[in-house]
Amino acid sequence: MTISLCAAICGHVKILKGANIGANAVIHQRSVIGHYAIVGMGSVVAKDVPPLAFVKGNPARYARQNTHVLKSVQIDL
Repeated sequence: MTISLCAAICGHVKILKGANIGANAVIHQRSVIGHYAIVGMGSVVAKDVPPLAFVKGNPARYARQNTHVLKSVQIDL
């Protein structure tokens, strides 16, 4: 898991293995960030983020799949 500078994680949030939280992202309480998901810089997450998803914007919306992880070696969830 990687959490960048100034990310605001508010309340009880589950961040699962391999997730990446961009700078200045805001994550609402009771959210789940899936395995190997990416939250873009400055995004506002108010809902759960599925595994391997890349979300961005305000409010955060699905942009594409995290293809970098799919191309890499076997994933152990």
